[in-house]
Amino acid sequence: MAFETIDAEDFLEPGKSFGGRIKGGYQSANEEWSTNLTAAARSGNFDFLASGTFRDFGEIHTGASGDHAKYPNDGNLKSGLFKGGFSPNELNRVELSYQRFVDKMVGPTNPGGNLLSQFSHDLKRDQEQYTGTWAFRDTDRSLLDGKLTIYQTTFKLNSHSLATPPQADTTTMTKTVGASLQNSSRFNTGPWMAHRLTYGVDIYRDTSENTSAGQSNSVLPNGEMRAVGVFLQDEVSFLNNWTLIGALRHDDYKLTSPGQSEVSHNKLSPKLTLKYQPWDVLGVYASYGKAYRGPTLTEMFGNLNTNQALFNFRPNTDLKPETSTAKEVGATLSFDDVLGAGDRLRVKATYFTEDVEDMIDQQVVGSYTRAAPFVGTGLIFQRNNVARAERHGAEVEVAYAWDDLTLGLGYSRLRSKNADTGAHLYAPPDKLAFGAQYRIDNNWSVRYLGQFVRAQDYDSTELRRRSGYAVHDIGLSYQQRQYRIDVGITNLFDKPYATYQQSMAETFTYELGRSVNVTLSARF
Repeated sequence: MAFETIDAEDFLEPGKSFGGRIKGGYQSANEEWSTNLTAAARSGNFDFLASGTFRDFGEIHTGASGDHAKYPNDGNLKSGLFKGGFSPNELNRVELSYQRFVDKMVGPTNPGGNLLSQFSHDLKRDQEQYTGTWAFRDTDRSLLDGKLTIYQTTFKLNSHSLATPPQADTTTMTKTVGASLQNSSRFNTGPWMAHRLTYGVDIYRDTSENTSAGQSNSVLPNGEMRAVGVFLQDEVSFLNNWTLIGALRHDDYKLTSPGQSEVSHNKLSPKLTLKYQPWDVLGVYASYGKAYRGPTLTEMFGNLNTNQALFNFRPNTDLKPETSTAKEVGATLSFDDVLGAGDRLRVKATYFTEDVEDMIDQQVVGSYTRAAPFVGTGLIFQRNNVARAERHGAEVEVAYAWDDLTLGLGYSRLRSKNADTGAHLYAPPDKLAFGAQYRIDNNWSVRYLGQFVRAQDYDSTELRRRSGYAVHDIGLSYQQRQYRIDVGITNLFDKPYATYQQSMAETFTYELGRSVNVTLSARF
């Protein structure tokens, strides 16, 4: 996967050849100090950027009491970005970049694991990415308006057990090599019909090498995944207020793992969207599309069969790709001068349904009695296909701005169930978010953000259910041309809460409690 990063032009004022920013901050909930220095320069057709960050953090303070009041999390993070660009003319630009981060901390090897686990490890993560891009176009963007990206990412995770007796040390390495090429062409097929034709290809290869106690890791099997996607989309604007978007994507992927049979699948996925804007204040649209997701190496081949473990896993070499058919309708509203001259009100609402065949779902397929150093009953997990699943949901966004006041409101709802049994599957709870910002004068502004999350008390996997919660954040900012100070308090009332999105059913880790946050930055 390719990522967008900051550019030199983000830090260079017009007519300047050098600039940058220095930034420092503190967050009390995890005792974190952070610093960042970014510098950019331009010389002729060349530009350069360098950015470095250091963070030092300690134990996590939650709003809970007892054992969950604090979690061990001591560690630090270092990251750097180096980027160079060359624009020989207005039609072409080439960029090369190198990005790396290294962090060290104490915690479980599974990112979804419980932070109170007595089997914690010293963890070191190291990720680096090389990226090269070429953006090109012709003078009027009629035939050429595209981008070529080539990248390589390497991620390593090393863990050393802190338990007594110690568990096996593990290493994980995933290397991704990929490329993507996309171009858009614009043309007309008559006086009332304009096309924007976009087409391209993306390809990548993941290679995984993992060990446990110096041997192959059966939970995270070695292997390779190769994926190729080809796509074509035609955006047709006609009769002034109609837009029809038709798209086709073909995916082909292959999985290989030592000692396992090769697995390969391919799928053609169409999508069609129709938009209609009868008036400036109202727009409506409807879409129909199909999507496809193949199983990963771990989902298909992950295997652990021992009673000296917290959990066990079973492979499923018959796991099928999941395919879905989605339908969506929506509307946008745009009003000006509603409550006063110059104000703006924007509303967007969508409703969607999705029918999923062979949905990949983690299921409990058995249990076992744990042996020392573990105690209790362990669960056996396996990825299986749900023959038919149904999802439906809605989202609403409202934005209002008047002079120095900005308000925002968002609501989301999603439900997912097994179409054959009616059992509720993984689906986040209803969420309402409200934000407000007021600019007092040219320098000072205040802000508020509230998140209100309904209880997730309907998941058929009861261990995954979570209580509802409300979290409130406030902040104050002061900004001049070159300087900015931000002071804020997140989780103002120190609410103890655990999010439903935590990946393991038996994981119950509270989020950050009340935190006083201060950030200072200066441009030069």
